Parts: sequence; structure tokens; C-alpha cells
Amino acid sequence: LVSQSLTTFIRHEPKCIPSFIERLKEHDLVSADDFAKLVHVSDLCRVLLASPEAADALLKALLQTPLVESRGWHPLPSRVSFAPRTYWEKLQAALSPTKECYALYKKDKTWKYNTKSF
Repeated sequence: LVSQSLTTFIRHEPKCIPSFIERLKEHDLVSADDFAKLVHVSDLCRVLLASPEAADALLKALLQTPLVESRGWHPLPSRVSFAPRTYWEKLQAALSPTKECYALYKKDKTWKYNTKSF
């Protein structure tokens, strides 16, 4: 039933997705792994174009903190900024055209770091 409802909302009424996900989370009916099995990249793109708020809720439902094999060697950053910091970088950013952003999606549940090869 969750799969059918989510598919219907994605295709016909994406604005219903945030409240639908909130209700599922209240009752602990679906985990991030379950959502990952239900949502395809094309679905996410469709929702992003139709309703950014719904895409935000869908992305948050798909995310979970990965297992970390070696926290001390390679911790996950809590946030990252690629904004220009120096005067030269700011000048270059102001005069240069905006760069295209490429996204990479990799299905994985563990943040791995090989401590033996280091």
C-alpha cells in the first residue's frame, strides 16, 4: 500500500508527499532503506521539478547516517562549503561563468576507509 500511494503521489500530486512521509515516520512504518527500494532517480527528478518542498521531504526520508568503519581515520563532515574564501577566489567567481554541478549517486550503507593500506 505504501508503494502504491507513493507512486500515485509522485506521478499525480507531489505536494502530498511531505505529509504522507511525516505520517509514515510517526508510526515507524518505513525506514530509509525501504524508501530507497521504492524511489527511483527518475521519480526524484520528477518530484524536484514539480514541487521542491516535496523533493526536500523525499530526500530527507531517503537519507540516514551511514555506518562508519573507522571514525578516527575518515570522519564524515557535518557540512561542506565550496564558497570562495580569498579575495582572488571571490574575484574569479564573480568574473567566471557558473560551473555545472554533477551529482553522483552510489548505493552504499557504510562509509569505508581502508586503514591497512594507509
